[in-house]
Amino acid sequence: MIEVDNLQFVSAAVWLGESYRVLGNDGASHQWWEEACVRSQELRMFNPVIADYWLGRALEGLGDVVGAIKVYRNALSQQLLYPARGEVEVALKRLKALLRKD
Repeated sequence: MIEVDNLQFVSAAVWLGESYRVLGNDGASHQWWEEACVRSQELRMFNPVIADYWLGRALEGLGDVVGAIKVYRNALSQQLLYPARGEVEVALKRLKALLRKD
């Protein structure tokens, strides 16, 4: 059950990071995204593609555009399935556009 527990924790940490960002609490938001990064690494041994998906979400939340692109690409190369695949493809386009602007 470790895999299920880690998956639930990582997804919850990402959602908490996003929720606190919307509420304007950048400190709490950052803390939850950092926690999601750590926990996604623990998930990697059981499900690497899902670990990369959630790690990408957390890195994107932290503003690490290059890191998010890297793990999102890795997730796509590991046969990430629908609906997450579509989300990642859209995120990659958005993040690449951000890099071009800079």
